[in-house]
Amino acid sequence: GVQACALPIYERTARGKTSDYSGYRSNRKDWYEKTLAAHGYRAFVFQADAKQFDYSNVGPVALAILDVDLYGPVAGALPKIYHQLVPGGMILVHDCETCPQGSIFDGGCEAYKEFCRDEGIESKVFQGFGVVKKMR
Repeated sequence: GVQACALPIYERTARGKTSDYSGYRSNRKDWYEKTLAAHGYRAFVFQADAKQFDYSNVGPVALAILDVDLYGPVAGALPKIYHQLVPGGMILVHDCETCPQGSIFDGGCEAYKEFCRDEGIESKVFQGFGVVKKMR
């Protein structure tokens, strides 16, 4: 997983959100790794700005879960991860069903819908996740 690090200034200035998003300050790589391990998952975790991260260093990607909730990081990360996605691989974008339009956390879903539209990919939501599948 890649964590968002910078405070979401874009959400406030360009999207008109009023939150200071201070809850993101508590995100820590070690906490994330321990949470994954406690649920039986092994993953390589990188702490970085999701839209600035060089995904080519990771190699081919079969499954990516974007749980960032913010427009800028999701809009920046989706095309980069999609480029690394293996045929048949998937990207899941969190909160594409449960986060209503106008919520302070609707940016990720908006970026997902724009990405699908721009790439000609059918927008599908499953179990609250926006699904991007790379065809074979």
